[in-house]
Amino acid sequence: MPRQVHQRWDDALVARLGTGALLKMCGFFFAVWMAGNWMGGLPTSIKGIDAIGGAIGIAGCIFFLLCSYATVRSRLIRHRRQR
Repeated sequence: MPRQVHQRWDDALVARLGTGALLKMCGFFFAVWMAGNWMGGLPTSIKGIDAIGGAIGIAGCIFFLLCSYATVRSRLIRHRRQR
């Protein structure tokens, strides 16, 4: 009986992206995260700037974590194929 290989739904999506592109996206979203935190902590008289900065920081953090996960999955997929 032939053995069926189970392929995850995200493997095909992640395999299309290069490691360099994923690392660039990680760097970009890390910068967005830090900019949002900086903007949220500014002492200013503009109402709501801390909330906007916090929202940008949280979004940057989430997308940074997603890109980090995709980078690791991409590396594992490529390493598995080389064996």
